[in-house]
Parts: sequence; structure tokens; C-alpha cells
Amino acid sequence: MAAGDPSRLGARYDGEGVFFSVFSEHAEMLELCLFDESNHETQRLRFSDCDSGVWHGYLPGLAPGARYGFRAHGAFEPENGHYFNPQRLLLDPYARLITNGYRVSPANSVCRFEHVEGEAPRPVKAFSFAEDNADFVPRSVVLADSEALSSAGSVFPTPSRRVIYEAHLAGLTALNAAVPYELRGKFAGAGSAQIIQHLRALGVTSLQLLPVQAFVDEPHLASVGLNNYWGYNTLSFFAPHLAYAQVAGAAHQEMKNLVRALHDANIEVLLDVVYNHTAEGGPDGPSLSFRGLDNTAYYKLEADSKYAYINDTGCGNTLNTNNLVVQNLVRDSLRHWASEYGVDGFRFDLAVSLGRELEGFSAQHALFEALRTDIVLSEKLLIAEPWDIGPGGYQLGGFGKSWLEWNDKFRDAARSYWRGDVGAQAELGKRLHGSSDLFEASGRTPSASVNFITAHDGFTLADLVAYHHKHNEANLEDNRDGHSHNLSDNLGCEGPTSDPAICEARERRARALLATMVLSQGTPMLLAGDELKNSQGGNNNAYCQNNATGWVQWDAASSAYVNLVSRLIDLRTTLDIYRESQHVHGTWDDQGGLSDDRAVSWRSFDGVQMEEQQWHVYTKNDATIDSAAPFALLWATQSELVLLALNPLSAEEQLTLPSGLAWRPVLDTSHVSGQPGQLISNSNDGISTSIPAQSLCVFLASNTRGTSTESSA
Repeated sequence: MAAGDPSRLGARYDGEGVFFSVFSEHAEMLELCLFDESNHETQRLRFSDCDSGVWHGYLPGLAPGARYGFRAHGAFEPENGHYFNPQRLLLDPYARLITNGYRVSPANSVCRFEHVEGEAPRPVKAFSFAEDNADFVPRSVVLADSEALSSAGSVFPTPSRRVIYEAHLAGLTALNAAVPYELRGKFAGAGSAQIIQHLRALGVTSLQLLPVQAFVDEPHLASVGLNNYWGYNTLSFFAPHLAYAQVAGAAHQEMKNLVRALHDANIEVLLDVVYNHTAEGGPDGPSLSFRGLDNTAYYKLEADSKYAYINDTGCGNTLNTNNLVVQNLVRDSLRHWASEYGVDGFRFDLAVSLGRELEGFSAQHALFEALRTDIVLSEKLLIAEPWDIGPGGYQLGGFGKSWLEWNDKFRDAARSYWRGDVGAQAELGKRLHGSSDLFEASGRTPSASVNFITAHDGFTLADLVAYHHKHNEANLEDNRDGHSHNLSDNLGCEGPTSDPAICEARERRARALLATMVLSQGTPMLLAGDELKNSQGGNNNAYCQNNATGWVQWDAASSAYVNLVSRLIDLRTTLDIYRESQHVHGTWDDQGGLSDDRAVSWRSFDGVQMEEQQWHVYTKNDATIDSAAPFALLWATQSELVLLALNPLSAEEQLTLPSGLAWRPVLDTSHVSGQPGQLISNSNDGISTSIPAQSLCVFLASNTRGTSTESSA
């Protein structure tokens, strides 16, 4: 090879040959290995040039489609964190396309390890260097540069209008009979007319896909005949997952076609990305790329035992985002997906791990600053999962202004309230208000809170109201995996039942939960299949269930249920109060009207302002009720009044609305489609209406009270 270009990592075709560039600060020698289409190694070429840890070369005559890998020579010193072994064929960390071919094998490992309970595995004996792993790992593939995908002409939502739909790319269509069979489970299926029509009918604005970057199975799953379904085990940060392509060699083009189809329908594309750890796992995991190229650069290691990995992710390793090389890797990968594929935003799995410095988590971490100031990424949506299992790992509300965050406090508050937990109204009130207690002090808007009832990780909505306990036996971990604290309620019977009263109670609660999510201030996120009553049979950790358990079951669909979600999103879209870019604190009262352009009023069902004690204890007729309390939330603008009435009780309750206003019911979740009921009475003394059990109702009125001269609260 001739000298190359160290300024751009990866493989780049210039029309006459290919530039190769790869980072390895501690390697003593690096080889480029070429393979034919049968994956047989045909040539090894040494890199002769290395600048600041970047090995580079140029090979004239090589063309796109060429298959290659690297072999790194250097010290094999586990005690110092080095695992160089030229018998390990390594993927290019910047490969934009890879081949199939990964198989779990001892040949991929780097050492034999001794396992002592309570201690990190200790290396005791190296495998024979004669045992080559090339038969068990994929190859990197040279791709020609192609035209970047533009979203010009698409109309995307403003932050306050965004409604996210979280889905697994394959599971979304695997059982959808309306999608052509050959497209099911593929990029093309997710971008099919049938799926786009469904998303548009619901009114969602943004499709958020579980990982589509190339991933592989963990060894422990392979050993019991299971596989990684969700994809949170990334092998390559630049390459699309081949199993989602109809033609493996065209995976990149099929991914582009998916984004283009969604953009043509004015639907944003968001990707779930996993930069906190890699598929190489813990010390006794496989050596596939980063570990073999430069383990000490790419991973966080324990200071006093460098064979041990810092495991803030619970997945065996943690990427060292404090290293500039890794920061650039993450940034370059995101720019690739944003520019090449036209992706509109990213949800970062275990995002705290990306921002943890030696002293702890920092919202001003160098990586976050790089994303914030990047000319491409600064325009993209960034969503954090604001926790990991490391020290100080719970950081909800702690990210910067450019971030949205998954809000598990919203999830738990809504679940707790609707199952009737005593005092749950106080926490839910904060969440309905856009979680201002978490986000406002740092100058962030209500849309920073991603409000969800369910997500891929946990019960589906149908299971949340049908199971009190998780049922993960099919995962073959003795039901130890998955969360045990689910705030779920089976409403009288564990699992499926034909009892009409239980079935009605379950559906009524599910509808109330959906309405709470959509009609709260913040960014709603719907889990794919919840609008179809999709069940996973009580499995709340279906990460390894690439079958009917993990797939969306379209045959359970009910048009009335889909219509309810559509009605909720449409209602949210039409109301001015959900266009708010700031948290609302103005006051509204029955006589004085507004104290500001926007106002909020918390009311008990007897029509008066909520008092402090009522947020924590529910009393009726001087008796304390062992339940969450019904309450109403009134939003006011200069022209419009919106009142949400929530009744978590098992019996209907009477609500008194402010008098002298022409209130109109627009939603009642006690009905399958949300069709509102009628007001019971309307007099000068007030308007009284019945709020059905376990229901959320919405009323609208024109604001005829004007604006008070009092200062805003």
C-alpha cells in the first residue's frame, strides 16, 4: 500500500482505489486483510504509515464491494489492558457495510478466565494463537460514497406538536397480513404504504426505531438457543443491520428508501442508538473490533486491574467517551446516519454513560458539547435515556437544553394513580404540568419531557392491566430478569380471562392511561401495538423473543381502540394550550379570570381550588378514602378553557364545573372510542356532570372572563 490519508477514518473509494485508515495507538503493526466473495482470505498487506495512532494506506485498483478486515499485532498483556492477537480478524470500526457471518465461538475469545464469585474474572491462560477466528466473524465492505438523503420538502412537527411512536423495525410488520409477505420484518415493510397509512391515521408525527445499527447475539443467548431481538448489542456503529434487508448487499439503500418513504409522508425518523457499550461484552467476551484494535483506548478499565472493565451499563463494558477518539467515533457515526440516511434524531440508550467523567456525570461533557456545536447534529433531535447502573446513574432532568429525556417518573405516576394508590394525585399533578419541577429551573420547555406509559422495556399496555407479576420464563433466566416493580394491576385475574367485568375494567383503565399520556404537557410517546391491544403474555423483558411474543399482533386490533388514540392525538393537536413553549403558571379563578396569557387551575370535584392536604389525602363526607383522589385540571388561554377531569375510583363521581360558561364535553374514556357523554344539569348555580369510574373526561368552553390586571403567579 501507498501512504494514505489519516484525516478520515474508514475505507474511502476515490474512483481509482481505496484509502484505508484505522486508529490503534498501541499496536506495533497493523495488517489489511482482503477476502474474495467466498470470504476466503486472498491477501495481507502491512500498513507502513502511522500518524498519531492512525494507521493509513492507499490501495490502487481496489473497488467498492471489496471485503476486508484488520489484524493487529502488539503486546498481549491483560494486566495492562492489551489483547493484541493477529489471529483475530477485526472489523473496521468505521465500516459502512458488513457481511453476514458472525457465529459465537471460543475462537473469538482472547483469554481463558477464572471466575470467582464477587470478583472480576481473572485471565489465567491465553488461547492458542494458532486458532484463527476468520470463519466466525463478518467482513467489512468497501462502499462508494453516495448522495446524501435530503428531507427538503418534508413538513415536520414543531416540538410541542411531536408525538412519537416507538417500534421494533422487524416486529412492527412480522405479523401484519396487510404487508406483503416478502417485506415483513424488513426495512421495506416498515416503510410500506400499509404502515405509513396506519401511522398517519393515528396522527403520530415521528417513528422511533429500536436499534438498526448492526448487532449480534450475546454468547449466553446463543448457548440456550435464543437470540438478541431488540438489538442493544451493537457490533458496528456505521453499518445497517443485515437481517432487516431483503438483499444484504443493499442494506444501506433499503434503509435510505425507508427514510425517504417516511419523509414523503411528513413523518420524522428517529433511531435508538447504543454508544454506551459494544457487543464485545466483558473480559471473557469476543474480540471482534475495538478490543483487538486498542482495548485501552476504546473502553473504560479499572485503574488497579486493567483486565477488569468498568461496567456502568450492566452489559460487560463501557465505551470510553472521555477519549477524543471515541468522542469522534460517536460524532462521526451520528453524522453518517443524519447526513447519509437523512435521519432526523436519536434516542441514546443509557445516555448517562456517555457523559460520565472521572468526577461523575456532567451535562457539559465534551461529547455532549461536540454534538451541541456540530453543524449537522445541532439541528437534530437528541433524546436521552437519563440513567444507567453506574454511580450517580439517575440523572432525570440533568441533561442540557438541547436534549429531551425519557421521563420514567411520568410513567410511574400515571400507573400509580390509575390503580388507585393513596396520595398518587400529588405526583401525577406535577407530571401533567410538564414536569416543571424537573425541567423548568434549567430553562427547558415542557417538550423536554418524553411522557410514556409503556416502552419496549417492560409490560405492554394490555399486559400492564392484565398481570400483577412478570412472566419471563421463556427467557430461560428463571424469571429473574426484567423489572419486578411494575406498578401493574391484573384487576382480578392474572392473565387472560373471559370475565366480561374484568375485561371491561382493563380496557377502561388502559384508555384512561392513554388519555393521560397524550393530554399531558410534554412529548407523548406511544409504544407500537398499544393501540392494537398487543400482549406479550406477561413477559416484561422480551429482548430475546424474536417470535410472536415480541412481535406486534395485528390480529388483536380493534378499530374503536385505534380510533380512540386518533381522537386523543387530534384533540391534542387542535387545542392551543398544547402549543405552549413554556411552563404555565398564571392563575385563573371563577371571578377574576386570567392573571396572564396562559393559566392553570387545580380543582377538586366540588368545584373549588385544590388545597394542599387534598394532594395527599382524599376525604369525602369527612371520611378518609383509601384511594387516589379525583381531581380536575383547568388550562386557560385568552380564548379557550380546557378542563381535564380524572376519576380513578371504581364508582362514578359528580364534578362541578365553573358556572356561567358554556361547557362542551369532548372526551370520555369510559366509552370505547372516547365519545363524550352529556352534561347532567346546567344552571346558574353551576354545571354538574357525572365522571364515570376509572375515566378521564375533557370539557371545553370559550373564555369569556377576560384577563385580570393581577400579576401572574
